[in-house]
Amino acid sequence: SELKNNQVVIHIKDNGTGFDSTSPITGNGLGNMKKRCEDIGGAFVLQSTPGQGTRIEVNIPMANIRH
Repeated sequence: SELKNNQVVIHIKDNGTGFDSTSPITGNGLGNMKKRCEDIGGAFVLQSTPGQGTRIEVNIPMANIRH
């Protein structure tokens, strides 16, 4: 994670099997992460390609984080 332009930026990346990220999100994991991020005014970016792994980036404004 890093602090950039008054936002917390979290990168999650793997080199796994990946999946078609244009398909609807099923299950609770990724959908729940996206919803929780958006609920606090953040941005959730998911990139995945079959055979090439997955990358998630979460950006949350510091002003929206409770200490």
